[in-house]
Amino acid sequence: MAMLKFDSDNTLYGALYGFTPRESIRLGAGICIAVEQAVGAEGCHGGIWPGNITWVNGEAALGPPNSQGIADMPPEVMEFIAPEQFWSGASSPASDVYSIGLVLYTALNRGVMPYFQSRDENGPEERAQALQSRMKGEKLVYPASASRALGDVVLRAVSFRPEDRYANPGLLRAALEALPEGADLAAMAPVVPLSAGEKQRTPNYKVDKDFEKPPAQQKRGRGKGKGAKNRLASLHLDDGDSAKTEQVMRTLVAGRTEQEQPPVPAAEPGKTQTAEAAQAGAAALAAGA
Repeated sequence: MAMLKFDSDNTLYGALYGFTPRESIRLGAGICIAVEQAVGAEGCHGGIWPGNITWVNGEAALGPPNSQGIADMPPEVMEFIAPEQFWSGASSPASDVYSIGLVLYTALNRGVMPYFQSRDENGPEERAQALQSRMKGEKLVYPASASRALGDVVLRAVSFRPEDRYANPGLLRAALEALPEGADLAAMAPVVPLSAGEKQRTPNYKVDKDFEKPPAQQKRGRGKGKGAKNRLASLHLDDGDSAKTEQVMRTLVAGRTEQEQPPVPAAEPGKTQTAEAAQAGAAALAAGA
């Protein structure tokens, strides 16, 4: 049987919605296999995002490994990298686990990435704020259509610190394949209802027919304090300008003081990029460029 090859005209970009838990488990396991085929059991691919994944008949293929530094990444790629890659340029197999976990989270959340309000209506400001929330390590809730067991696996995969994740894609694959795939769970019906407190605090909570609409006072903005508003206003946002989106992302995150920045997650020993690459990434963030 011929191995599936990556097809840049047939990817998951914009198509991570409507996945059932069973399909998501197969997707995650397939990506883990593709990573091992591309870079080995202990290698780091670094380019795992929907636009670099072809998925056909339960088999995944990956595009080329990422060779770009943080300063050159398009926003759609940057949105799927691990925190330690963003802050210091460090990477490891656990960084790939984070990216795979984020793909699965989105597939299980009706195509809605963490901290987004919807799948389609996300301008530069919303994308910048969502990226900032992830890079600060803010807590995530269960994806909308995940069982508790599947949700636990996915949330571990997207842990802020590398040492809290599965150490490599092979271990993530084993955890996914150990789940009860035979359970018929509806793709569009949440099976882990949010508590009243979660509904109030969770920025990516989306009202649908299965939940009562929360009171108006429960609706809260994300990162829309005075400082964030002023920085955004100074950028003259244009929803159709991808370069401006990238600028907003970097300005929002890099605009915080050193005291406000979270500690940089440490990668596993021996799995970091070169010091030059890490310094280049840090310099790009400091410059906000």
